[in-house]
Amino acid sequence: MHLAHLENHILQFINRTPLDIVALAVGDYGIKRAISEKFFSAYDTFLGLVANPEKREYLKSLRAERSGGDKIFSEVEEFSKQFDQALGEMFFNNEILSPLTAKYGVF
Repeated sequence: MHLAHLENHILQFINRTPLDIVALAVGDYGIKRAISEKFFSAYDTFLGLVANPEKREYLKSLRAERSGGDKIFSEVEEFSKQFDQALGEMFFNNEILSPLTAKYGVF
């Protein structure tokens, strides 16, 4: 009986996107609104960049030595930092997820 419950639980998630799973977790695990907004905003900005062929090509050709003062690269660094901070808050500072992350963390 217990295995059937686990199987149903897993089956509910395998057909969902990672983003859908995070959206569910926001409500299920009491993730603060400001943190979820930071996460989804950063992800939306990333998708906007990926959808822009000119920016993608520009970043693809950008040399590391020129990236330091580059405006577009700075945008990428900013939303990457926001995304990273939001994930850290979700997994390491949430009273429900933090102990699970410490025990079972797979990163």
